[in-house]
Amino acid sequence: MARRAAKVSTEGKPWARYLQLSKAEAAEDLGKTKDERLALTNAKLDAHLAEVTEWMDRNGIPYDDALIYRDPGLSTWKRGVKRDRWEQMMQRAERGEFAGIGIVAVDRFTRDVTTMEDLIRLAESTDVKIGGPRAGTLDLTTYDGIMRARGVAQHAANELVDVVPHQGDTRSQYDGRAANGVGRAYGLEVGGVVQIPAEVAVIREVATRMLAGEPLQQLAAELNERGLTTSRGSKWNGQNLGRLLGGHRYGGLVEHHGRPSG
Repeated sequence: MARRAAKVSTEGKPWARYLQLSKAEAAEDLGKTKDERLALTNAKLDAHLAEVTEWMDRNGIPYDDALIYRDPGLSTWKRGVKRDRWEQMMQRAERGEFAGIGIVAVDRFTRDVTTMEDLIRLAESTDVKIGGPRAGTLDLTTYDGIMRARGVAQHAANELVDVVPHQGDTRSQYDGRAANGVGRAYGLEVGGVVQIPAEVAVIREVATRMLAGEPLQQLAAELNERGLTTSRGSKWNGQNLGRLLGGHRYGGLVEHHGRPSG
């Protein structure tokens, strides 16, 4: 019987950081030049890098500035797109050159379930973890870690089906819808699994204040004054804030879609 090869140890090694953002997700304005769009994308990636680095510092995770990989303007879901820096990073990960990969959110790795399976297989042979400020740490050698990672990838893939399927949509119409957060619930990453801590804090705050008697319109006006927007980038008002706070996912209610009993 063939013996399984020993897992490559990464003990004592730093983490890498991976940064990816497509042009559509950067929400560039129509009429901008290619260089201007790329500059906008890179500015957002700089913010993601700062967020990931702060998370690593807070959690005592070592990292190396020589292990930063950026793929600006490239999609995580469109077939045929070659992410050169992603490929370079994965080759080094397979050799066990770093202990983990930091990412701002899990769907920045991929919105394709097959690529997530590649990461899971990587964890079988190399002691490497993934994680970030909007995802926590995922150990892909555990059942819970694998199920969570697969769930995020599958939900993100399903989200694309919700946004893209209309044959009459032009590419610019799709880009605009995706950039404006269509389908993303406030407080959650695309896919509805991974929380966004800053937005979750807002939900808890306004829910507590509403229950204490503060009017929704007043709360919405304050959110707008603070520069906060909905997941689609719109201003808050009493109506959309009320829908947010009354949503089943936020109240902990469970919908049952089967036949009623009795």
